[in-house]
Amino acid sequence: MMRKLFLLILLSGIFFVSNAQKRTDWTKLNSPVSSTLRNVFFTDQLNGWAAGADGVVIHTSNGGEDWIIQDTPVDFWITYIFFLDNNNGWAVTFRNVPPFNSIILKTTNGGDDWTAEEFPVQNVFM
Repeated sequence: MMRKLFLLILLSGIFFVSNAQKRTDWTKLNSPVSSTLRNVFFTDQLNGWAAGADGVVIHTSNGGEDWIIQDTPVDFWITYIFFLDNNNGWAVTFRNVPPFNSIILKTTNGGDDWTAEEFPVQNVFM
């Protein structure tokens, strides 16, 4: 009985939190790329980056009204993107063909230039 009561309270709390955070003022924005985008990071209300398939990174400086395509040195799926501020950012991708390894992208100028450094996995098949 106690276990069921705990479960009911837990589920009620999850339901309340999920409903309390629901937003109704979302607006669909157009993207300048046809690649799938699955990662987004904003440093403030205006500056944000989105990343995804084919090494695509796009940037907005006006809250998503307009997006600019940024060139990256990779053509693999970018799995994660993070910015410390409007200049310094990192992204992670992985090579799905030999040699299977991760690649870390870095920018120090808001994504105008990206550098790539391979992060080799040692002894993967040993």
